[in-house]
Amino acid sequence: MRTIDITEVRRLYTYEPDTGELICNTARNQMPKGSNACVNHQRGYLMVRVGKHYMLAHRVIWAIHYGEQPPAEIDHKNRDKKDNRIDNLRAATAVENKQNSVGKGYSVLRSGRYEAAVKLNGKRISIGTYDTPEEAHAAYINKKKELHSSFIE
Repeated sequence: MRTIDITEVRRLYTYEPDTGELICNTARNQMPKGSNACVNHQRGYLMVRVGKHYMLAHRVIWAIHYGEQPPAEIDHKNRDKKDNRIDNLRAATAVENKQNSVGKGYSVLRSGRYEAAVKLNGKRISIGTYDTPEEAHAAYINKKKELHSSFIE
């Protein structure tokens, strides 16, 4: 990961913690002073230009807000990759960050029923079988909350 020059990003941008926006302090790169400096990234995150490079906005925001290099992983609590309000960002391990992602959590069996399952410490744990995908998904979410309560919103 690229080191963030905290003095430089504080000179370039003002962070608005209530909205999660990075605001340009000066006109640069075709962005007028006072405009939102972020652009969309192909993976759904927001990016901001620092020098010659683009960086993930939530990492720059962490550096501006806390005055320190961001941790290796930053989790968006509500799973919205563009919601960079500081109260929506938290330090996480790679495993914790992955736990806050929610997939469908089930597979279709030959019988036509739906089997819900989660992973814990790399091992698959079957939760049970259900008549509908909605029931299987709800069971999956409940089990994830039970196993990983601090990282499931």
